[in-house]
Amino acid sequence: MRNEIICDKCKLIISKFEIKTRIITQDEKGIDVQESYFQCPTCGKKYTILISDGKLRLLIQKRVLCLKKIQKAKNKKDEAAMIRNKKKHDRIEKEISDWQGMLTKKYAGK
Repeated sequence: MRNEIICDKCKLIISKFEIKTRIITQDEKGIDVQESYFQCPTCGKKYTILISDGKLRLLIQKRVLCLKKIQKAKNKKDEAAMIRNKKKHDRIEKEISDWQGMLTKKYAGK
């Protein structure tokens, strides 16, 4: 099964798209708040994929590092390290989800 996106506006089936990034604003610390998005090639409707700031980008990096540690522990058959890093990963994942929701509410449509 292929992943297809159907444009809400013109109903085009979008199978290929280019992800673009733009700076929405800067936060209180002067760090860029970015929007990653793609557009329908026919009608131009914009679809936001992610709104991120410095904190979210850092959390994503921490999550990736945690996944690498989980894989390393799995390769070494270190059950304790796997469990410890999985719990840490789950906490980071929750924080990402919460922060992402706040950013979306704050900056969507800007």
